[in-house]
Amino acid sequence: MAFSKLAGLILFLAGIFIASYYTAWVVLQLPVLKEYKVQTKEYFLDPILLLQLPALALVLGITLIAAFIFHTEAKIAAAKRAQAQ
Repeated sequence: MAFSKLAGLILFLAGIFIASYYTAWVVLQLPVLKEYKVQTKEYFLDPILLLQLPALALVLGITLIAAFIFHTEAKIAAAKRAQAQ
């Protein structure tokens, strides 16, 4: 199996795990469930992180995408300069 396919599989499985965990975390933090004394502190992080982690992921994701684009553009520009000489 090629490295890119293996890396894609790992990222795909990590994404499914993170999405499932976050969905369960959000659903179990609903105020209705607090009445039934569902103990979520044993399994999940602090509820304030429900807002902070996605915001951090968004900022980090945009930063990584921008860095990738700038890196790729720099490589293309360097290749064009080398061809022009």
